[in-house]
Amino acid sequence: MSHRFSRADKGKGKAALEPPAKRPPVHIPATDNNALIAANKLTLIGRATNPVLQRTRAVVDFLPQV
Repeated sequence: MSHRFSRADKGKGKAALEPPAKRPPVHIPATDNNALIAANKLTLIGRATNPVLQRTRAVVDFLPQV
């Protein structure tokens, strides 16, 4: 009994000659972010840290002094 599968059994074959159709680019409307930046200028935004794996004190020491 052979434990090997043939190329046909695996579904391997030649690649399709036509590339898949490309999606059109997404257009993002221009917005004024100045109010959002001013409202959040003193907010610390970052990923949640796991204190078991990462020392929070080391992250705080790395932040710039304001």
